[in-house]
Amino acid sequence: MDANKRWWPARFDSYFHSPGEKPGASKNALRTSGTIQLTSTLAAHEATLTLEDIKHLLRRTQFGSRADFAQSFEGQPAPSVIDELVDSALSSPLPTPPEWHEAYLPEEGSSEEEFDEYFSENVRRGDEYAASWLRALYFGGLRERMALFWHNHFVTELDTYVFAPMAHQYVSVLRSHSLGNFRDFVQAITINPAMLAYLNGDLNVKEEPNENYARELLELFTLGQFDTEGNENYTQLDIVELSKALTGYYIDYSNFTTQWDPDRHDGNPKVLFGHEGSYNTQGAIDHIFDVRAEQIAAFICRKLYIEFIHTTPDEAYISELGQIFIEHDFEIAPVIRALLKSERFFDSALRGAQIKSPVGMMVNLLHQINFSFTALKPYEALFLGSSDLGQQLLAPPNVAGWKGYRSWLTTTTIPSRWELIEQLLRGGITGYDNSLIPVASTLVNAFDPLIAFKLPVALAQHFITVPIEIMGYDAPSVDFSGDLETYPIPNDVMNGPAYLRDLPKIFLAGVPWYEWSLSSPGVVNQLLNYAQFLMELPEYHLT
Repeated sequence: MDANKRWWPARFDSYFHSPGEKPGASKNALRTSGTIQLTSTLAAHEATLTLEDIKHLLRRTQFGSRADFAQSFEGQPAPSVIDELVDSALSSPLPTPPEWHEAYLPEEGSSEEEFDEYFSENVRRGDEYAASWLRALYFGGLRERMALFWHNHFVTELDTYVFAPMAHQYVSVLRSHSLGNFRDFVQAITINPAMLAYLNGDLNVKEEPNENYARELLELFTLGQFDTEGNENYTQLDIVELSKALTGYYIDYSNFTTQWDPDRHDGNPKVLFGHEGSYNTQGAIDHIFDVRAEQIAAFICRKLYIEFIHTTPDEAYISELGQIFIEHDFEIAPVIRALLKSERFFDSALRGAQIKSPVGMMVNLLHQINFSFTALKPYEALFLGSSDLGQQLLAPPNVAGWKGYRSWLTTTTIPSRWELIEQLLRGGITGYDNSLIPVASTLVNAFDPLIAFKLPVALAQHFITVPIEIMGYDAPSVDFSGDLETYPIPNDVMNGPAYLRDLPKIFLAGVPWYEWSLSSPGVVNQLLNYAQFLMELPEYHLT
């Protein structure tokens, strides 16, 4: 068939959008924060893990976990826990493809009604697939977390390539290569149909080379524009010559596959990074990795550092991580193992030093409340919620991706986050009522006579990332009530830090402490009210 042939009626082209404009470097400044002084290094963290260590590890690598899952790792050495998480991510099977993953377009000559039905269904399938990815992020652990990271690196937008089966192909590439070999990853994503459509690789022919993908391959996907000394990593000539090397591919829309046409490929010699050769796609990418290995390693390891440790890069740490990347021939898993096992990763100064993304916040909350439903419907609602907060899966704003960090919090998104949290806690979004009694039962002994004092503190430690003693909240307007002569407040509470008194006062809301238990009337609503109070604190949005 003709290359990139489109046989559907022209009016359906309205479904296809152009990629968003790429922001300049100044607009990306929101990705980083101020300086931070740390003495921890890439050296392995040899100590056994405390519960707070485990919670930090799971928040950063899979947006949290159920309380009992975190507790199961307590006291184990860091290297073995991290190896278990990475090994599980490497060995777990990919999710079952959606039943429509081979739903192809109506044949040429089909009626407009058939095309109407197909395109309408396609929109539904795209939303369904994004929601299913949100569900996979909740249940899927580190592999899905890494796939989301790469989604914000090798960016595409469903509104540009349109077809839901192509979205599934694209996400499958992210998943299967998320901890694999980065060179192979680049090769695979370069000829992925969604990427070809998104950055015009399907229009790149020898008679008229299109530079879009070549430019982003160098600037955003492999090298970055400058090295650590501020020197340019490539020239305009490199972009021009690389675009010629990448010619020859088109999309067969009858089955959403990438096809090669040698007549579209420029087989002439090209000069790439000062070396002449008859480069094709694989040869050109291999050449980039051969002559720019240090720059690739630094660029990718810097992004991993920003994503998993802190928004201010530490170039010395990143350089060491980059050497591991090169020594392992650009295998991603050894870099992730080293990063997560390091003293730096577990540095207590870095806990709460990131801002939760909308997707991260929702998945984390689902873990915190022990949400257990696998049906797709609640995740479809959560997908719409994260989209309203500025992070729509399969639709980053442009080829540079979501800026992240401080850009997640605005005067609009903060109250919207509160509203979303309230609806999620009380079942208004998912359609399922939540009870925090099972969560409370994993945090404290339900029969402890001092549960009314211990549970509010334990819940705060469960929901809030930063140390409880630095939480900021208004002093409670109510005091302890009841017969405090017969049932005095324990000395440890009266003479301890203020939060030991403040949090129980807020939690009890006038109920005498000695009358409260997990079987008290109205306890479910009381637990939800207190959880909502905690989640509206600024500290809740840190991770």
